[in-house]
Amino acid sequence: EKIDLFCEQRIIEKNLILKKEEITNYVKAVDKVSLIYKMYENGKITYMNESMKEVTKYSDEEIKELNFSDIIHPDIPKDSIEDTWNQIKNNKLWRGTTKFISKDKSVFYLKNTIVKSNHSVR
Repeated sequence: EKIDLFCEQRIIEKNLILKKEEITNYVKAVDKVSLIYKMYENGKITYMNESMKEVTKYSDEEIKELNFSDIIHPDIPKDSIEDTWNQIKNNKLWRGTTKFISKDKSVFYLKNTIVKSNHSVR
């Protein structure tokens, strides 16, 4: 009985490792085709994937000082930005197309899906 339990536990652990690898591969695939950025509620950018950095032309060092207001195009009405923030703060999913501006002032559009993270920052 103990041997069966041990074997079952080993099978579960092996399956867990395989699932983690599968998820890692999915994340890598999404990362290659999506522009991803993360930010705090105050707008401070905390992360950009390689695709987003390529389009915005910001380096890792520059991203440390970057704020959402630096990448959102100035044509976007403040009311729209506030409405978006309010929806996100209320744990609502926000979807839409947003006009952005890169470091060299090139304009680009993103079809956004924005979600509030439930992870606490430590």
